[in-house]
Amino acid sequence: MSSSPSPERLPLHTPNLAAERLERLRELLPGAFAEGRLVPEKLAELVGAAALSSAPERYGLGYAGRNEALREMLAPSAGTLRPDREASVAWEDTGNLIIEGDNLHVLKLLQSAYAGAVKLIYIDPPYNTGNDFVYPDNFRSGVAHYKEQTQQALSTNPDTGGRYHSDWLKMMHPRLALARNLLKEDGVIFVSIDDHEVANLRLLMDEVFGEENFVEAIVWKKSYGGGAKTKYIVGLHEHVLMYARAKERIGFLSLPPDPKVLKYYKFKDDKFEKRGPYRTQPLATTSMDERSNLRFPILWQERRSGPRSNGSGRQNV
Repeated sequence: MSSSPSPERLPLHTPNLAAERLERLRELLPGAFAEGRLVPEKLAELVGAAALSSAPERYGLGYAGRNEALREMLAPSAGTLRPDREASVAWEDTGNLIIEGDNLHVLKLLQSAYAGAVKLIYIDPPYNTGNDFVYPDNFRSGVAHYKEQTQQALSTNPDTGGRYHSDWLKMMHPRLALARNLLKEDGVIFVSIDDHEVANLRLLMDEVFGEENFVEAIVWKKSYGGGAKTKYIVGLHEHVLMYARAKERIGFLSLPPDPKVLKYYKFKDDKFEKRGPYRTQPLATTSMDERSNLRFPILWQERRSGPRSNGSGRQNV
């Protein structure tokens, strides 16, 4: 009597990132370990730095809960991803994937299959305006407990809580670090943000991706005109921070031009063909209609090197 083959078992735990990094460090610098443990002082000596216990103060980002956030990033996550064929459309043919779940757990689950494989990441995180995001108090919870929490045990982040910016940074730090692991060497990430946390996000991304991998801070106009709720100055802009996994690898970036504008670029020049077609713009007009108040005369007066006589006893300057 033959038995049917057992179904393939799915892994229930993500890789232990802390153990993997220690192993890689052990291979690179075995002298930094003693009796199987990492010795910070030995590591500092081998990399030519001062001992960590006496290291001078340095520029960097610090916030309450920072160490806990890094531990949460390295802690394995219990769970796995299961396909939902009934809720899917064109399962066999689609090239798209939607994953539903807490993004910290999901990012950990993606490390095995997609590490170093993602070309572009765009995220639109909570802007930390006070009540725009909620978070579980304990990210170590299992999936079942997390589902329970999402119904009744979540906390908001009011600006009167005493750790307003720290709570937000603690939420963002492990997620950005895990997202970086997913990027290809020529991959890039875009993060939308407004004025509430743009300064802190810039410092955090400088640390996670490296200040040298900052590409651009894009400013875009989100609205026009005033607002009834405006107390000081109307905020019309938001930001998109762009970083690369390795800036020197991304090459030249270009966006497709607007077809409505492209039709005006109808002239070509063989000498500058590589720079693309061009259009002419009359400099005599500064707008679509004639506006005399936008025209300013340029006065010119000849200056001579010194006074001279005109033959009549008078001197001209």
